[in-house]
Amino acid sequence: MPRRGPLWSLFVVVPCVVVGSTRSVARAEPDQSDAQVLFEQGRKALDRGDEATACTKFEESLRLARSAGPLFNLAMCEEHKTHLVEAARNWREALSLVPPDDPRVEPAWERLAALDKKLGRLTIALPVDTPTGADLLL
Repeated sequence: MPRRGPLWSLFVVVPCVVVGSTRSVARAEPDQSDAQVLFEQGRKALDRGDEATACTKFEESLRLARSAGPLFNLAMCEEHKTHLVEAARNWREALSLVPPDDPRVEPAWERLAALDKKLGRLTIALPVDTPTGADLLL
């Protein structure tokens, strides 16, 4: 298993969950609380060194509710599995969900910039006389 660096500890911040003032209101959105539980289970698994379980828990959490905490953590999981395109996609989505002053933003942009250097790019320039509505097949 790859050694976890200081970034893992930075992304411990849990996603916010709004809880109502009554029990019936709090259960009105069970996916949010279930997602939170799965996220916390993922963080605990990561603390135990069980990265495979942690990554699975983050994925399960995200299936219930999209939030930055599990996305940041899953992005790191995907990087460790060398799924670089998926990791970059998760970093970008997570960044879109947090305010610019969030402490996770700067390290996330650094990770994304490092990934972008590893990802290939393909640029296709179509002739100016290409008909509108033309299909491009790769």
